[in-house]
Amino acid sequence: MKNCIAVAPHDLSVSDEQLFVELGIDLNINCSALGTPIPKVTWYHKGNYVAHQKRGLGSSTLVLMDIGPDDFGMYVCKAVNEIDGQLRLMERLSFIEGSTILE
Repeated sequence: MKNCIAVAPHDLSVSDEQLFVELGIDLNINCSALGTPIPKVTWYHKGNYVAHQKRGLGSSTLVLMDIGPDDFGMYVCKAVNEIDGQLRLMERLSFIEGSTILE
Protein backbone atom coordinates (compact mmCIF):
# COMPACT_ATOMS: atom_id res chain seq x y z
CA MET A 1 0.00 0.00 0.00
CA LYS A 2 1.41 3.39 -1.00
CA ASN A 3 1.69 6.22 1.48
CA CYS A 4 -0.17 9.29 0.34
CA ILE A 5 0.55 12.68 1.84
CA ALA A 6 -2.55 14.86 2.01
CA VAL A 7 -2.03 18.52 1.13
CA ALA A 8 -4.60 21.27 1.66
CA PRO A 9 -5.52 23.40 -1.38
CA HIS A 10 -2.75 25.81 -2.30
CA ASP A 11 -1.50 27.91 -5.21
CA LEU A 12 -5.08 28.93 -5.94
CA SER A 13 -5.02 31.40 -8.79
CA VAL A 14 -7.51 33.22 -10.98
CA SER A 15 -6.71 34.37 -14.49
CA ASP A 16 -8.19 37.85 -13.89
CA GLU A 17 -8.53 39.46 -10.47
CA GLN A 18 -10.12 42.71 -11.60
CA LEU A 19 -11.83 43.46 -14.90
CA PHE A 20 -13.61 46.44 -16.40
CA VAL A 21 -15.84 45.11 -19.16
CA GLU A 22 -18.38 46.35 -21.69
CA LEU A 23 -21.98 45.24 -21.59
CA GLY A 24 -22.88 42.43 -23.96
CA ILE A 25 -19.47 40.73 -24.18
CA ASP A 26 -18.70 37.09 -23.37
CA LEU A 27 -16.09 36.38 -20.70
CA ASN A 28 -14.22 33.36 -19.34
CA ILE A 29 -12.21 33.48 -16.10
CA ASN A 30 -10.17 30.45 -15.08
CA CYS A 31 -9.44 29.40 -11.50
CA SER A 32 -7.14 26.53 -10.57
CA ALA A 33 -5.63 25.00 -7.43
CA LEU A 34 -3.21 22.30 -6.36
CA GLY A 35 -3.67 19.86 -3.50
CA THR A 36 -3.93 16.18 -2.56
CA PRO A 37 -6.59 14.96 -2.95
CA ILE A 38 -7.26 17.17 -5.97
CA PRO A 39 -9.43 20.09 -4.80
CA LYS A 40 -12.96 20.68 -6.05
CA VAL A 41 -12.95 24.21 -7.52
CA THR A 42 -16.18 26.20 -7.81
CA TRP A 43 -17.30 29.78 -8.47
CA TYR A 44 -19.78 31.85 -6.43
CA HIS A 45 -21.36 35.26 -7.13
CA LYS A 46 -23.18 37.22 -4.43
CA GLY A 47 -22.96 34.14 -2.20
CA ASN A 48 -24.64 31.85 -4.74
CA TYR A 49 -23.20 28.94 -6.70
CA VAL A 50 -22.61 29.90 -10.35
CA ALA A 51 -24.15 27.31 -12.65
CA HIS A 52 -22.31 28.54 -15.76
CA GLN A 53 -18.86 27.08 -15.21
CA LYS A 54 -16.74 24.40 -16.86
CA ARG A 55 -15.14 22.21 -14.21
CA GLY A 56 -12.04 20.09 -14.59
CA LEU A 57 -9.55 18.40 -12.28
CA GLY A 58 -8.48 21.10 -9.84
CA SER A 59 -9.93 23.89 -11.96
CA SER A 60 -13.07 25.70 -13.02
CA THR A 61 -13.73 28.27 -15.73
CA LEU A 62 -16.41 30.86 -15.08
CA VAL A 63 -18.40 31.35 -18.28
CA LEU A 64 -20.39 34.57 -18.65
CA MET A 65 -22.34 35.21 -21.85
CA ASP A 66 -23.77 38.57 -22.91
CA ILE A 67 -22.70 40.33 -19.70
CA GLY A 68 -25.29 42.62 -18.14
CA PRO A 69 -25.33 44.79 -15.00
CA ASP A 70 -26.45 41.82 -12.85
CA ASP A 71 -23.14 40.10 -13.71
CA PHE A 72 -21.04 42.88 -12.17
CA GLY A 73 -19.59 42.49 -8.68
CA MET A 74 -17.42 40.16 -6.67
CA TYR A 75 -16.92 36.54 -7.65
CA VAL A 76 -15.34 34.03 -5.27
CA CYS A 77 -13.43 31.00 -6.47
CA LYS A 78 -13.28 28.29 -3.79
CA ALA A 79 -11.03 25.24 -3.71
CA VAL A 80 -11.98 22.51 -1.24
CA ASN A 81 -10.60 19.09 -0.41
CA GLU A 82 -10.96 16.75 2.56
CA ILE A 83 -8.05 15.79 4.80
CA ASP A 84 -8.52 13.50 7.83
CA GLY A 85 -12.27 14.04 7.70
CA GLN A 86 -11.99 17.85 7.72
CA LEU A 87 -12.73 20.16 4.80
CA ARG A 88 -9.85 22.44 3.81
CA LEU A 89 -10.77 25.61 1.97
CA MET A 90 -8.94 28.34 0.08
CA GLU A 91 -10.57 31.32 -1.64
CA ARG A 92 -9.60 33.93 -4.24
CA LEU A 93 -11.60 36.91 -5.42
CA SER A 94 -12.28 38.33 -8.86
CA PHE A 95 -14.10 41.63 -9.45
CA ILE A 96 -16.03 42.48 -12.59
CA GLU A 97 -16.95 46.11 -13.14
CA GLY A 98 -18.42 47.97 -16.07
CA SER A 99 -20.44 50.87 -17.25
CA THR A 100 -24.21 50.57 -17.08
CA ILE A 101 -24.67 53.52 -19.44
CA LEU A 102 -25.99 52.46 -22.82
CA GLU A 103 -25.19 54.73 -25.77
